[in-house]
Amino acid sequence: PISRLQIFAAKFIAVYFFVLVLLVFYYGLCLIIGHFGLGKEAVGLVVFGKTFFNDEAHRPWLMGRDLAIERMALGCVLGCLSLAPLAALSYLLSALLENPVVAILTGFSVYIASVLLAEVPFFTELRPYLFTTYTTFWKGVFYPVIDWAGMWEAARTCGLFAAAFVGIGAAVFRWRDIQT
Repeated sequence: PISRLQIFAAKFIAVYFFVLVLLVFYYGLCLIIGHFGLGKEAVGLVVFGKTFFNDEAHRPWLMGRDLAIERMALGCVLGCLSLAPLAALSYLLSALLENPVVAILTGFSVYIASVLLAEVPFFTELRPYLFTTYTTFWKGVFYPVIDWAGMWEAARTCGLFAAAFVGIGAAVFRWRDIQT
């Protein structure tokens, strides 16, 4: 027979697979819109923004079409990995709360509060302990030169947060199962 913890793990894997499918769908949709909107020219992706500058002068850079498609695909995969802590946190909350909608909304609320908290100068000491500090590592694929070591470290930290949330969720799930 299948144990309750195996059911818990299978449900988490199904939720995470849904996140992956959703991201791949959006990636494909972006490619389709880009193809019909821009045509088949070799126009790529203009990368700009406060974290995407390629030099000290803060000038945007043009990424070729083929490189842009590769980097977007890599960003899609790494973006899914960066969402693991949020998915795991929501899953932990679903083990604690009776209503799954409340669990998901609470997970997103904690995420947003964590992002905002990290931006307040008074709380900068908390920044290394917030999982949202590490969830933006996927943006590194749009740098002219990818910092693989830094991205690996952030991805590993996201994985540790996700594993901790899933582990605590499994313990709560098991404890609630014993109590009822």
